[in-house]
Amino acid sequence: MPLFNSPFPTPPPSTAVPDDTAAPVNDTAATPADDTAAATSPPAENAPVSVLPASNAPVISPAPGWIFFFETLPFTESLATPEKVAAAVLLSLESHSPFPVEQLAHGHIADVAAKKLLYYATARERLRLRVGRQLWEHATFLLPDFLLAPRKTPNQWHWLATPLAITAVRFDTPADTFPAEIRSWPLPEANADTPLIALANAARKERQPLCDGDHAPDILLWSDNTSRTRNGKLTALWESSHGSTVPIVFPESTAWHADVRESAWLTRERKKRTALHRANALLIASVALWLLAGIMASLSYFQKKQLHAATTADKAGQAQLDELKFKASRAERLDEIERSRFSFYDALATLNYFRPPDILFTRAEANDHRQIQITGVASTTGQINTYVATLRKNNFFSEVADPKTTTASERTSFDLTLTVGDLKVSRSSPLPSSAEINTMINSFIGAPATTTAPAATTNPPPTTP
Repeated sequence: MPLFNSPFPTPPPSTAVPDDTAAPVNDTAATPADDTAAATSPPAENAPVSVLPASNAPVISPAPGWIFFFETLPFTESLATPEKVAAAVLLSLESHSPFPVEQLAHGHIADVAAKKLLYYATARERLRLRVGRQLWEHATFLLPDFLLAPRKTPNQWHWLATPLAITAVRFDTPADTFPAEIRSWPLPEANADTPLIALANAARKERQPLCDGDHAPDILLWSDNTSRTRNGKLTALWESSHGSTVPIVFPESTAWHADVRESAWLTRERKKRTALHRANALLIASVALWLLAGIMASLSYFQKKQLHAATTADKAGQAQLDELKFKASRAERLDEIERSRFSFYDALATLNYFRPPDILFTRAEANDHRQIQITGVASTTGQINTYVATLRKNNFFSEVADPKTTTASERTSFDLTLTVGDLKVSRSSPLPSSAEINTMINSFIGAPATTTAPAATTNPPPTTP
């Protein structure tokens, strides 16, 4: 199985696939895929463009747990520094993920006392579409909802509801940093007729049989009431379905590694925010001294200081306006690039759509000339020729070269080079379900389609073209 249930961006144009019918995921270990699909790295426009969070943005924004696959690693003495922990996570991601690490949204959190490390990952573009651009760029921290559980009663399932997910978590001990088991499913969008609590109650009633053991009597609803204290603690409030509020405190130092956005951007943002906090502290001290000096000084001196402060504020306001204009033009340019960029996964989805069952792909590579080279095996040369003829007839590719074939031991190997035509990624395109992407990836490597999700047998199979 691949590292996580994450889709290719879109199926062929003639196929309608229901979005996000994924079965729940858990933290059971996954087996590395046998083959690797190489793709061109995404452009830098996927990175958040805000320098500092917007004043009205939440300090903590929960990302839906069902969109992630997560894995645990042993926390050994060799992982003595944050840099070594990050390197271990990247090494594991590179060995398990079917996608390049540059295309992933991932984070990690360590439980030093339990000597274990949890990391989680998903396709960055899929998560960015789910949480929305405003939160992706401006939320101070974007953390998976299963890390924000305020209660840790041992061996009891706690149910958390956010606008995008219903998540159940279970802890082994109250001292655990992260849950021992996680189940998560998507929620429909709440509205005036169907509030979040009604959706959460219906989802819990349907999914609770999938979670063996005792369950907390209530559901906790995310309230968006978040803040940051001066001593580096992040606070948030959950609202119980019974009417009470339940707080959670999350260390800011841990949140930097748990945030799922790009690590390079987070490093720059951390330095800027640290500098800003120091500047604010210095500013407060300076204002206090200035007020003391103003009281002791004459009235004329006090008025002169006020005039100087007003002039400085005008200059600072103009600088902020210029920076906002620059950000707006840069964001517009990044959107223009994104709308017209080449999608390796659209091409793979198209190839798989027309692939006969007896033809298996063993490798797929893309280069900078919009070309894709497919390596695979088939029972006969005739099957390969028929497949190539079908691709040429349907005009999904601007050029399909003659395949190079080799027959040995009653199997025919082939190399096929194709040039991608006008295949583009659209933000509004529907995404395939996670279960269907499992089937697609396993069909590329010739393995039977399976799933590690415990509820997979209770959900209907995805619609296939």
